[in-house]
Amino acid sequence: MSHSGGGVKKVVELKGGVFLFNGFVSNPYLINGDKLVVVDPATPSAAELMIAFVERELNRDRRDIALVTATHFHIDHIGGIDLLKGMTGAQLALHPLVGEYLSGRRIKFPPCRRWLRGIIHAWRSQSFALPSLKDLARSPLAGYPLLPNRLASPVDIWLSDSRPLQTNAAWKVLFTPGHVEDSICLYHAVAEIIITGDTVLNVSGSGELNPFYNDEKALLASFERLKELRVTSLYPAHGRPLEKEDLWDGVRVI
Repeated sequence: MSHSGGGVKKVVELKGGVFLFNGFVSNPYLINGDKLVVVDPATPSAAELMIAFVERELNRDRRDIALVTATHFHIDHIGGIDLLKGMTGAQLALHPLVGEYLSGRRIKFPPCRRWLRGIIHAWRSQSFALPSLKDLARSPLAGYPLLPNRLASPVDIWLSDSRPLQTNAAWKVLFTPGHVEDSICLYHAVAEIIITGDTVLNVSGSGELNPFYNDEKALLASFERLKELRVTSLYPAHGRPLEKEDLWDGVRVI
């Protein structure tokens, strides 16, 4: 099941009822189930595409999108949050540190010396167009360096480490700091799937730890934690999905 555009499938069905939406600055995912979950809605236009897909292709009501979450609080992962909440009534679930960001704490971004290398690496294998000015204007003023963080509506659920998503119990939340302090992954043990956000990317074709990070020690510790999990399908926020046996053995470390 897919939409096509520009020679690239706009929506791709992956394992475990997960759909990938291509063409954005990060990879938005939709988790199908009794309740639908949106992960990393990159931009308002991504959010609109996801809603249209739910209604036209899945033949479901947009209000079946019960939960919206993000693997961390950077603008390229949260740009569509306000629109999704407003159009679906979904609950917003985020890392507890986001509460501090919304109360005035500055987000700790990776050092400037890693920006150029990290951003080029993350975008190198992705087919995307930069968000339009209209898209940026509709995005929340949040997830940027040095700016205050504001969302149009409050966070409904603060995620807990090693606990299941409230609406989809098969998916477990894992706190994986390193790229940034509030990084998370989502793990489905039965389907052996992990959504890794910006913790583990796949630009190289075999996976790699993100070179754009705050804390190397924390990132390596997070990777050691992930390696204990049985995973045969890895869905990153940048790069392409990776599916193979002994998946962790090929991932390049920093």
